[in-house]
Amino acid sequence: MRRKVWVPLVWLVSLVVVAGVAWWAARATFTPPQVSEEQLPPATYTVAEASIGASLPVTVTVTWGTHPLAAGSLSGMVTAINLPTSGIVKAGDVLLSVDLKPVVVAQGSVPAFRELSAGVSGDDVRQLQAFLQAAGYLDAKPDGQFRSATADAVCAWQEALKVDCTGVVQASDILFVAPLPARVVFDDAVVVGAVISPGQPILSVVNDTPMFQAAIGANTSSAVVPQSGQSVTVSSPDSAVTWQATVAQVSPTTLGGYTASLTGAKGGPVCADQCDLFSYTPGGLMVNGTLVVSPVITGPAVPLAAVGTAPDGSRFVLHQDGTRATVTVRGGDASLLIVDGVQGRRCRPTVRRGAQVTEVPVQGLHLEARDLTFAYRRGGERVLDGVSLTMVPGTVTVLTGASGAGKSTLLYVLTLLLRASSGTVIWDGSPVESLADAGRSQLRAARSGFVFQDAMLDPSRTVGDNVTEGALFSGLDPAVTASRARSLLDRFGVAHRADHRPGEISGGQAQRVALCRALVTDPDVVFADEPTGNLDHDSAAVVWEALRGQANRGATVVVATHQEELANLADQHIVVGDSR
Repeated sequence: MRRKVWVPLVWLVSLVVVAGVAWWAARATFTPPQVSEEQLPPATYTVAEASIGASLPVTVTVTWGTHPLAAGSLSGMVTAINLPTSGIVKAGDVLLSVDLKPVVVAQGSVPAFRELSAGVSGDDVRQLQAFLQAAGYLDAKPDGQFRSATADAVCAWQEALKVDCTGVVQASDILFVAPLPARVVFDDAVVVGAVISPGQPILSVVNDTPMFQAAIGANTSSAVVPQSGQSVTVSSPDSAVTWQATVAQVSPTTLGGYTASLTGAKGGPVCADQCDLFSYTPGGLMVNGTLVVSPVITGPAVPLAAVGTAPDGSRFVLHQDGTRATVTVRGGDASLLIVDGVQGRRCRPTVRRGAQVTEVPVQGLHLEARDLTFAYRRGGERVLDGVSLTMVPGTVTVLTGASGAGKSTLLYVLTLLLRASSGTVIWDGSPVESLADAGRSQLRAARSGFVFQDAMLDPSRTVGDNVTEGALFSGLDPAVTASRARSLLDRFGVAHRADHRPGEISGGQAQRVALCRALVTDPDVVFADEPTGNLDHDSAAVVWEALRGQANRGATVVVATHQEELANLADQHIVVGDSR
């Protein structure tokens, strides 16, 4: 009997030992390194005039609208096309020849629909007379009556064209276009040797004023959603001239980006009276533009570290002698604040390096998924098949599963970066899956933060700008964003890299910067895709503890990872692709 009792006892003791070792290994792996506080000598900063603003480079597409013009009564084989190289035609030009007979363009809004000869009257006759008068063939004032004087003028015109003088204009002899001169383009089907039929569209008249659209791609480092009324600077093709345009209308694209239609001053053309600087290009041309996210402000500038916040919420700086001066923060970026209330003096940091950042609770977000399915192609294999789950504020949920099981896909559906094929995503009791792209982007910007697997920093922007751009459309005051960004960079040990480009920092530092970007809005929900997968021990520990810290403050945190040890540290562990 003792043997039967001893074996289970040995098994129980072994299980306890194994569990203890596993707990110790997880804690050892993801406990952040202890860093001794660095004591720095006192420093002061000189208040200096500066200009600060936030902008985003964009591509502006310039296109020209057209309206088609039919052949009217024209029929036969095209024997010549005489369109000038510029594409611009004026009254009297021979556009083409049909059956060796020239077809002339004249100004008018009434199409040529009948034979014009003695005794005929109407607006089409008046158009013909106006053309003949402007060309010097008719002396009489256009009156819409086809009399002998008009017939004589037609005969003189025909002789100039080297065709038989009949004094009669056939509907196939002339094309009326309004206004002239105008740029025209022939339909692709109209070529020498082609046969055209009455009523067939043969050319299009190009609008004089080009249209401008700014493209904001889905791969920008921040959730940039252009808004009506925002300013965009548009450059000429040679960048020698610029114009200030305004976003008039925003439309989402199928790829997750946006196109913003632009207008000029008072709703006029973007290029004002200089549209001739844009040469007509079939299919449009692309020029450089800049979307003004935050207007430039100018004034006394001080570093973020020099501005403190009093218990009553007012802002202040410390002068070199230690006296406090209340200031008004007008705006800022990742390193500087523009303030009113101090100028031409030296000030010193209000918080020593290494000091703890005061944190307050966040709201959190109740997140649900009901019967989600997803396939990358209609009718294709389902990556997600009937997934239902719930995540509550103040917790960390870890998603694990085999490679290709759909961990990242599920994360992207929950954060509204992908649309589910079917099923419902619910944020705080409200279904959000069917929201339009603009609404989904605004919701993400206002309430969520995302840590990408490979950091996904904008290589053209500084580290500081990468962090603050994460809050451009969250509704936060730029000064608050700048202050939070600096505090986060300081907290995660990368403040000294704020002015560097992503290519100048290590992978671990880049992931810490990406974490700062995700947390700068103090989001209610944080999504992280393999946030520690490519990091060393120290960097992985910092990232994990930051995610856990955000959950401890009330946020909802969702992490997709292949690292099973993280599941042991989570509040909820979901195995994606596991039907059990």
